Amino acid sequence: MSYHPHQVAQRLGISSSTLRLWSNHFAHLLSEGARRPAASDAGGPARQRRYSEEDLELLLQVRRLLADGLTYQEVKAHLTPPPGDAGGAEPSPAPATNDPTQPLRLALQAQERTIAALRETIAVLELHLRTLLQEREDARARERLLLQRLSALASASSVPERESPRRG
Repeated sequence: MSYHPHQVAQRLGISSSTLRLWSNHFAHLLSEGARRPAASDAGGPARQRRYSEEDLELLLQVRRLLADGLTYQEVKAHLTPPPGDAGGAEPSPAPATNDPTQPLRLALQAQERTIAALRETIAVLELHLRTLLQEREDARARERLLLQRLSALASASSVPERESPRRG
């Protein structure tokens, strides 16, 4: 069974923009149909994403992990299977040497990984912010249009009433 984006967003309890953000960020883990759809044949409009049951289960895990306080980078690392590594563990560090700078080098490498993860998180948040700003602008445009229509309706309904004959 495949699900439309609005069905998935509803089942996850998230907005459509958050679903798009997650679908882009975790695309490598989702089915082909859930990735950004390509334009249809003959240059028509883009097709809508379709999510599988497995995609829904994965996105439920994403929601749970993010709710537990993990960052996008940590969720991605948690859900991404290691490439061709049967044991699944990171390679062990080199055996200890008499190099007095080794602890500093290891600490520096850890800091560099943290910085890289933070940069990726910032990029994701910037994308999310741009999406939200666009949605806000769209909502403002709809509001202006509705106010114009309301004003036009109010003007049309304020036709002067005829005076009724006075009794006296």
